[in-house]
Amino acid sequence: MALLLVPFNPNWVSAVGQSGAPLLDIKAIYTRPRKTREGDPILDEAGFPEVDLVGGLPMQHHAKWTARGFQYVTLASRDDLVAVSHPGLQEQGVAPLRDWARYVQNRLTEGPWDAQVYLVDLAAARAERIAQLRATIAQFGREAAEQMEQRVWAAYRLPDSFARGLPLPPAAAQHQPGRPTTRARTA
Repeated sequence: MALLLVPFNPNWVSAVGQSGAPLLDIKAIYTRPRKTREGDPILDEAGFPEVDLVGGLPMQHHAKWTARGFQYVTLASRDDLVAVSHPGLQEQGVAPLRDWARYVQNRLTEGPWDAQVYLVDLAAARAERIAQLRATIAQFGREAAEQMEQRVWAAYRLPDSFARGLPLPPAAAQHQPGRPTTRARTA
């Protein structure tokens, strides 16, 4: 079962009431890159950054969280889900989340967040991404695969240990170092 994540709506963060206070006091689940004490990202065996889950952060500080490298995942609780679906938001210029009931996924809390399901989904997505990377290396070669991943994450470097033992792409298999690519003609 894949977790159905509540999509982010920037109006939830920017909406203010008549007093100037934030209209919605809601909290969200975020991920953030794991880092060493020196501040370097912790990478998995394929060179992808690992993430930690951070829960219950106030969304009124969303800009601060994203500036620190956090990424929004979904709303944190049933109360937050009910708050963004309240029909009275329409009067304040914020479109309420109309189909909120379909995001209720945790039977115990009746909220939109289930950490166990999310972690299973995250592991499956990571395994799929690693399989795609292996296929890309096999088809196009190490350098091309690394360049393709750098489009997503500019600092990406393919670890040597990951690429070892993978088959060469067809074009590279035909030309191996030390072997001539064409036969020399003798006159």
